[in-house]
Amino acid sequence: MNNWSDFEEYESIKTRILAAADCPDRAVVMAVIGDAKEMMLSKKVSKWTTNNILTTLMSQMQNSFVGLLTSSEFRRLVIETFLAAPAQCSLVAVLNNIRCAENCDIQRVFELLDAVEEHSLRTLVEESFSRRPDDSEWCAFLDEIGRLLWQFQDRIYNTMASTPHDPLVRFFLLNENDRSAIQVVSIYFVITKGKIFVHVLHRTLIIDLLAPTKPQVKMLWCEFIYVAFECFATLCDRDQELSEAFLRLKDDVHSVFLAAHWKRILKTVKNAVTVAKERIENCLDTNMQFVATLIPPLFRSSPENFDGLILWLGANEDSPIWERLNSRLLSEAILNGFLPGRSALVQIVLAATDGAMLKRLLGNEILRDPMKKLLFEDMLINKVFGVEKNVPLKLVQCLNTGSQDFSSTQGERARVKLHIETAIRLLKVWSQKSHLLHSSDEQLTYMDCAVLCFVKYASDEVRKGMKWLAEEPLINGTQRHLECSDPRRKIRGLFIAEKLSEWLSFHGLQFDRNAEMERELIDLRAIVNGDLEQLPKPVSMDDPEEHREVAQEMSAELTSLPTRERVELDSDDDDFPEYSIPDEELHPKESADEDAVEKREPPPHYIRDCMEALYESENYAKFEAAFGVLNQFIRKRALGYDGIAEELIMKLVFLEDRFSTKNFEEQRCEMLVSCMVMSPHLAPMLIGLMYSRRCSMCNRYLILNVLSEAATELSSRAGREVEKSVKTIMEKPKEGPKNWREIIDERVEMKTRRFGRGKTNADLPAPQKNRFAEFASSFLRPLLAINQHREHLNLKKEDSALLAKIIGTAGHILQCAQNCPCSPRLATWLEICVRELRTHEDSSVRLSVLFCYESICHALPNEVYFELFAESVPEWLAYASFETKNDPSAVCRELAARVQYLIVSKAPLPFHNSA
Repeated sequence: MNNWSDFEEYESIKTRILAAADCPDRAVVMAVIGDAKEMMLSKKVSKWTTNNILTTLMSQMQNSFVGLLTSSEFRRLVIETFLAAPAQCSLVAVLNNIRCAENCDIQRVFELLDAVEEHSLRTLVEESFSRRPDDSEWCAFLDEIGRLLWQFQDRIYNTMASTPHDPLVRFFLLNENDRSAIQVVSIYFVITKGKIFVHVLHRTLIIDLLAPTKPQVKMLWCEFIYVAFECFATLCDRDQELSEAFLRLKDDVHSVFLAAHWKRILKTVKNAVTVAKERIENCLDTNMQFVATLIPPLFRSSPENFDGLILWLGANEDSPIWERLNSRLLSEAILNGFLPGRSALVQIVLAATDGAMLKRLLGNEILRDPMKKLLFEDMLINKVFGVEKNVPLKLVQCLNTGSQDFSSTQGERARVKLHIETAIRLLKVWSQKSHLLHSSDEQLTYMDCAVLCFVKYASDEVRKGMKWLAEEPLINGTQRHLECSDPRRKIRGLFIAEKLSEWLSFHGLQFDRNAEMERELIDLRAIVNGDLEQLPKPVSMDDPEEHREVAQEMSAELTSLPTRERVELDSDDDDFPEYSIPDEELHPKESADEDAVEKREPPPHYIRDCMEALYESENYAKFEAAFGVLNQFIRKRALGYDGIAEELIMKLVFLEDRFSTKNFEEQRCEMLVSCMVMSPHLAPMLIGLMYSRRCSMCNRYLILNVLSEAATELSSRAGREVEKSVKTIMEKPKEGPKNWREIIDERVEMKTRRFGRGKTNADLPAPQKNRFAEFASSFLRPLLAINQHREHLNLKKEDSALLAKIIGTAGHILQCAQNCPCSPRLATWLEICVRELRTHEDSSVRLSVLFCYESICHALPNEVYFELFAESVPEWLAYASFETKNDPSAVCRELAARVQYLIVSKAPLPFHNSA
């Protein structure tokens, strides 16, 4: 604002606009909008005044104001007013106040947006090239316009949600003399309970409908109300269909507009990049900040147009100017925070057709951090992509493309160093035992292809530099794949070891392979042979031709199956008597032999044979024979068990009931409990698997049950009671005739009180060490890692049932560690974990939290309990009291009352008096 006169001028026009909105007079509305237009055309008002006038106009964008204008008047007055203002002011005012137009005809709103965007974007692009990067006002405008465009699609959806009946109103206004149209609108009127016209119809239209000077319209209105309720009973079954039709009509309106909006943004970016190239060729300064600001909204809201932009940028000629432009728009935008880095980079890599295009898009930023880490570590190790995406191949080709900005020596050194580091990092991950056992098939397949690509497409210099660095992980990986029981993972690992030893000039390795397993090596052989067309490609869900081809192939396979040939009867077939089934065939006698009809496999003699039999997919007898004796081998800690314990647990967790084995789930759970009892040090591995992406939800509950039962067995006295009973039986005296002296002593002892016996030390149970004390920390600490970032689990919202099970299992584990030296530390961990979950909306989570407080009270002696939690006990007591009175769940109220009583009973006498 330059002076006081600008403020008075703004206040004057604002007062007139508000007064015109309250008075539905077309002349007044046209006059005030015309005056605002003249002010914009005069170019004498300040930017502050312009912004406020445009904001006031947008705030009154309602049917009671602009709805009084015809279409031509709306374009001539309202739209031209915004176009006469500076581009920065008009674009920000429209985008920032689009929510105010919810009570206006949405077609007019979209018309205004189209005109302002078309004019402002073209003007701002031309103006942005000559702007200085340190211009604070321009940078503030870029931040604001970037935020508004990022939220633009959400604002449109919210505005459309507030005007759900505009298409219906327009339909009625266009067909108000058509009786069939009135009936259709009537039905929808009943669905919406009569609220539609009161909310959205023009004020003048309501007056016209109710005016006595227009009896035909008033009659039409009455007929409308009558037909609405008359049609309700007869056409109610069509309500849902009509409702969906109107919703589709409404969605089509804003979908068409948004599609045109994002195409306009894409076209603007393309034109700006073309102009920028010409300016750079003419040695003119070119500021690309505004063009870079348009890319993030395009990436977020229209991935198809973003992919089109990537392909267009990558398809340009291979020149230093184009590479630099692409680098400034994409790589520098990611590094400076314009784009959500990881997701945008993944989209760019997937959209590029090959490594050469990727190099033209990202330039030499691939050799610098953090772009180097995002591309060659996160996308190769932390993420998984389908084989058909060729992500490792694109990255290695991008890395091998020549540098243009670096000097030849510097670029070559950086390229070779990065290639060696990436290949060795991949090879180390490939050789790890945890990767071989814990990773899913998709992760293993992706890693196998990445290792092959980065060694096959390495130059002689790169292979020479990585040879001795790769020797140790190659040997370790080969050995671990040889020991692997999974035939698919084993055969693929050995194939990779053969090729790597050949390419790195080690002594050639040769392994025998079963011909049946060759189909598992199709993708690896395609990479080795350079025939990428042989890589498996998924069937497109959008192409009906591919569906038709797949259906024809399946039909051909079904028709080629052997079937019983059709036998045609000849004329003399009737001469033969009809065959009758004998009684002995209809009612077969029971065989005297009680042996099973089917031949059973003998059980294996070694636990490794049992392990291999679990992979059986055809011979069910072999599988069941091994499955039936495996638990015995585990409990006996058979020879070789310790070497395969980790792999055996993994296999049992993911084992499928392929042969409908009797009591399969119970036996599998018993075997897992046995493994945990015999190898409790593997509990962190099992808990890590439970939290991993590979594990299904039912297997997560299975693992939690296994941990709970294993902790119970490790801490129980069952084994000691059995030993005691056996000892008692062995020491029981033999029955025989008693002499007269023993008989007299027994009678005297029974009748004399002073001879009564008390319990001796021998009768009391001997103190035993709790075997669970040594492993309680490894059971509980990994289980409480619920706040770690896991994209596939949302424990505090959608997966709250799993969270309740985890917390309940943790409380049970603490009870199993009762009176152990580590129980105070475990109780402290558990209390910190459940503190923030006390007010969770899920009753099952609150129940588990109360159970944890009960477990802490049971696990600790009174002295230790109050020494550790002296300050927290009043808070616990208040929480339990609150839950007892206010929790909506009856089970939670009951447990809260029990916890409250338990806390008070453990308290010393002064605490009782204060309570």
